[in-house]
Amino acid sequence: MKEKTYLHYEHITNIGIGFAAGGAVIAGIGIAVLTSAHHTEGDWLNISYTGQVFSGAILTGLGSALLLTGAILAITGSTNMQDYKNKQHGLSFDMKYTPQFKGVSLVYRF
Repeated sequence: MKEKTYLHYEHITNIGIGFAAGGAVIAGIGIAVLTSAHHTEGDWLNISYTGQVFSGAILTGLGSALLLTGAILAITGSTNMQDYKNKQHGLSFDMKYTPQFKGVSLVYRF
C-alpha cells in the first residue's frame, strides 16, 4: 500500500501531465487560428479578422500558460516522489537521549 504523501506527489505529477497535454493542444489550436486569419486589403475594420486574431492570441497565451504550469507541476511531483522513495529505503541512524531512555538505533529499510 502506498502512503498518503507518495500518493499526493503522484497526484501532482498526473495533474501536471494533464495540464501540459491540454496546454499543448490549446496552444496548437491558437496557433492554427492565428495562421488561418486572412486580412483583406482596403477593409480596415474587418471584424472577423480582428476577432480571429484576438481569439487566436488568447488561446495561444492560455495554452502556453497551461503548458508551463503543467511542466512545473510534473517535474516537481516527479522529483518529490523520487526523493520520498529514496528516504524510505536505506540506512538510518538515530540517537535518543531522554531522562527515561538513552539509546542508539540503527535501522535499514528495504
